[in-house]
Amino acid sequence: MQVDAAGQKGRHRARPVPAALILCTLFSFVGPTLVNGTTPRTTCAPDASIRDFVRAKTNEQLAKGLFVLHVYGSGANSATPSQRRANISLYGQPTPGTVVAAWKPAGIIVISRNAQDVARPQLASGNVLSALQLRRFTSDLRRADANLLVGIDQEGGRVNRLKLIVGSVSPAASVGESEEATRVAAASTASQLRANGVNVNFAPVADIVLPDTPPNGIIGDRSFGTDASVVAQRVVTTIDAFQRDGVAAVAKHWPGHGSSPIDSHKDTPVLAFERSDVAERNLRPFGAAIEAGVAAVMVGHLAVPAWDRSRRPATISKPILRRLRSAFCGVIVTDSLWMGGVRRFGSDSSIAFEAAQSGADLLLMPVNVAAAVARLTEAANRDPEFRTRLLDASLRVETLRRRFRA
Repeated sequence: MQVDAAGQKGRHRARPVPAALILCTLFSFVGPTLVNGTTPRTTCAPDASIRDFVRAKTNEQLAKGLFVLHVYGSGANSATPSQRRANISLYGQPTPGTVVAAWKPAGIIVISRNAQDVARPQLASGNVLSALQLRRFTSDLRRADANLLVGIDQEGGRVNRLKLIVGSVSPAASVGESEEATRVAAASTASQLRANGVNVNFAPVADIVLPDTPPNGIIGDRSFGTDASVVAQRVVTTIDAFQRDGVAAVAKHWPGHGSSPIDSHKDTPVLAFERSDVAERNLRPFGAAIEAGVAAVMVGHLAVPAWDRSRRPATISKPILRRLRSAFCGVIVTDSLWMGGVRRFGSDSSIAFEAAQSGADLLLMPVNVAAAVARLTEAANRDPEFRTRLLDASLRVETLRRRFRA
């Protein structure tokens, strides 16, 4: 990146947003709280033009616009025979470009492979081969939708989707040892993402690990550490660096994956939030992220019996998501819907429906998008209250898409 005398040339930032769009009021409230005690609550005033745009959509358009899809191929119109077969199997379309044009999702997520897809767990997506390829890929996809979200899991360490472009990157546990190292690492990541057309990073990890958690556990060194205050500070620093450079940050995995050794890719972790010290410790970084203005919060497939006796994961639990919404006005996004921690609770279409009905705004990687869209559309056609829920979610998602337009 070239820099001029003022140190700004070549730097990308989010476009200015009308004050009414992101105006938020913070105040204390009584009732379900994000942590024990008083928690800031954020109320956002939506932009009138976005509200009118969303209200004009059909129920099917609203449903389609809540999904983030994964696709196979290195270009909008480039895919190997195996990748084309995968796209056709999943979406009825052969290439990333035709998938986006046909399904009109909120966005896509750049992945390496989808290990949860038993039909093709080792199939490389081809999404990231080089900087030039990725820039062309994201640019060409946006010809079908200028506001398309292009997301990625670029945490560093074990979760490094840009490895072929940036090489090895230190994990959060290492960079988190220093505030300055955290700032530099986050700024570098944001710069790389924006330069290559990626405008959403499903990071930072706001989970706190237990002192005796193995570093190779499901969270492990993906976390900034074991001290709630330090982790909260590093999370805020990362969010600020990302969003200053026009990349929407996503704090994950609410309400806290680090205190459980169970992998939610395979099963549903159960959080012991009946203990107030456990709840407060897990939630503190998320409260800090929300107060810092994080664009989105990712909800994990985590059960909290103290909040929902049904032991359903937060992703599809209205009582649990209501707690998050009471403190946060931004986009609530699910973790991947391919994961075992949620799929055992119903059919793939019912899981997508229940996530949306419970309060999720953005549904990540649906297993069967056709069935999911049909289920959401039918529900909205039948139930005006559910259409209102889709309108609310769409308003938040479209606000995000325009605020961080690449």
